[in-house]
Amino acid sequence: MIKKQLRNHFLSLRNQLSPKQREKESLAVTNQLIASTFWREAKTISLYLAFGSELSTSHLVKQAWQENKTIVIPKILSKTTMEMVVFKENMALTKNHYGIDELVSDNQNVIIPSLIDLMLLPALACDYQGTRLGYGGGYYDRYLEKCSKLVKIGLIYHDCYLDDKLLPKNDTDISLDYLATCKGLKKIKNNVTIVKKRGGV
Repeated sequence: MIKKQLRNHFLSLRNQLSPKQREKESLAVTNQLIASTFWREAKTISLYLAFGSELSTSHLVKQAWQENKTIVIPKILSKTTMEMVVFKENMALTKNHYGIDELVSDNQNVIIPSLIDLMLLPALACDYQGTRLGYGGGYYDRYLEKCSKLVKIGLIYHDCYLDDKLLPKNDTDISLDYLATCKGLKKIKNNVTIVKKRGGV
């Protein structure tokens, strides 16, 4: 299936999950992440504010604030670019044209990409080689081109993890380092080798 068909398929699959199941899986992912070495060592964490049927990150945000970690969230600047801006308690949010919550003001503190230690990314699906199926805007892939040292973890429902099939991948798609599902954290092995093997796909 082409990417558009795959997006429709996994979005439909995700939407069919009951609110109870979504909350159950979101809590499981949250508990695994906050117990991980990546979380404990991270000072600045980039994450998304969930919308629709995405895995919730609300508990992660609250936990990070309690631990005095710096949270940064996406701010869409144009049809092709976004920045990460510092998100603190009691900051006002509004929905952008995608329906996603972001900070109201454009005059917030933009974080330098090199300062981000851990990035938690939304995804419709992921495969065992770390290929992430997003919504098609390419915002994260373009942003990640500016990043070097951070750890990239995709957050998905277990049913949206492909352990025996591969998603289509473009040359501009940046692979994840780990996947987080309710079943645990899955390490992606040697992304460099994977890219070479998948050349031309």
